[in-house]
Amino acid sequence: METAPLILTTMFITERTPFLDYFINMTFTQQYPQERWHIRIYNKVFSQADLVQELVNHHVINNEKQKFASVKIYQPKSLSMKGNMDMYDAGMKECVELGCDWYFAMDSVISLTERTVLKDLIYWNESIITTQLTQPGQYWSNFWGDVNKDGFYKRSPDYFELVKRERKGLWNVPFVNNLIAIRGDVVRSGSVKYHHEKYDDSNHDVSFAANARAANVFMYTVNLKYHGHLKRMENYTDANTHNDLWQIFINPVDWKLNYIHPSYDKYAAKMRHQFPQPCPDVFHFPLLSKKFSWHIIHELESIPGDVFAGSGVNNDNRLAGGYENVPTVDVHFTQINFQQEWLKVLRDYVGPIQMRVFEGYKFHGSAYLSFVVKYHEAGQRKLVPHHDHSTFTTNTALNRQNIDYEGGGSYFIRQKCLVRDVDIGWTLIHPGRLTHFHEGKEITKGTRYILVSFNDP
Repeated sequence: METAPLILTTMFITERTPFLDYFINMTFTQQYPQERWHIRIYNKVFSQADLVQELVNHHVINNEKQKFASVKIYQPKSLSMKGNMDMYDAGMKECVELGCDWYFAMDSVISLTERTVLKDLIYWNESIITTQLTQPGQYWSNFWGDVNKDGFYKRSPDYFELVKRERKGLWNVPFVNNLIAIRGDVVRSGSVKYHHEKYDDSNHDVSFAANARAANVFMYTVNLKYHGHLKRMENYTDANTHNDLWQIFINPVDWKLNYIHPSYDKYAAKMRHQFPQPCPDVFHFPLLSKKFSWHIIHELESIPGDVFAGSGVNNDNRLAGGYENVPTVDVHFTQINFQQEWLKVLRDYVGPIQMRVFEGYKFHGSAYLSFVVKYHEAGQRKLVPHHDHSTFTTNTALNRQNIDYEGGGSYFIRQKCLVRDVDIGWTLIHPGRLTHFHEGKEITKGTRYILVSFNDP
């Protein structure tokens, strides 16, 4: 059996990055022999240092099965005096010291959707190569078709055709960045580097490409296979515990990859009779990922104090009328500035399902009340019979029955039907008014969380 090339992949985190865990997880789980694979992480972001360490612990330190040749992290304290050019050149220096056959520089802006990227780029055996990555729905990409006399972007006549993949192939280009594979002999030759007297540190990628062109080292992009895309990084803050939850407008593709249930698309294509129907006109479908469920619970429970305190009573100043007939211990999404993000989830993902299971009606896109309910053995344990103030209601399980809690469930009184054992992220959708009088059955142990929306009130 032929020995796989020895490779070094370096992950560079130079700014606060949405969905950073996805970037690191997809890199560590690429399909490549671990014994022939060195990994380095250069992180300059203090606020994400703990997350980086936690992910390395998961993939390496606490993973007895891992066989990586070596893994090292460089955290912000050790990089505080290094500029980007110094840091990127240090990565290539490590490749020389390790005697690697291929060197990969990977910026945290990328989102890979395939696990064959390393092998696919090595296959071409070119001096410097990348796979085409673009921002979804945009023309911003990780290559340029031409450069001006100063080495900056100039639109080439065929650029749009390449980005839209109307023309496919392997293309010699004057600039590549964000995900770069460099053959080991090119790295060892010293002909490519990131330092250049003409460019400042913020243009380290422009500097790299200028040095490669000056040394007649060809750069290529290949767009035959879709390997992933680029995220938008602007305005990403660390204001919340799980800031990615608020990314649905700016990075909707990544939001779906991380937070929508992996089986959702399969159900979105089903016909009405193919949906599980545990009770008459109560349908069941996968909506949210386990990651979303864990993140939204942790987000709420991480807010200083008790964010659920003060709810669960009739007099409720969060409501327009100030009174709740059937109160629950809950947090409204308006309280955490998540209402508009959740409305987009309802419109983009619940709406198409609603039209399949309740034919002849189209969701108007409104939901004044969307909230997370907390049932606890030492607090509110059940909910009295009631109608919902909605045309239809969605009720999503956020944690695990018989593990996190016992008992519970939704009992539909007229239908004489109890629904329990709803998996995390799975959603019940049912009429709100008139026909589906229901109650929340008592939990007997633990804490139960559900996410409820009163749609088209």
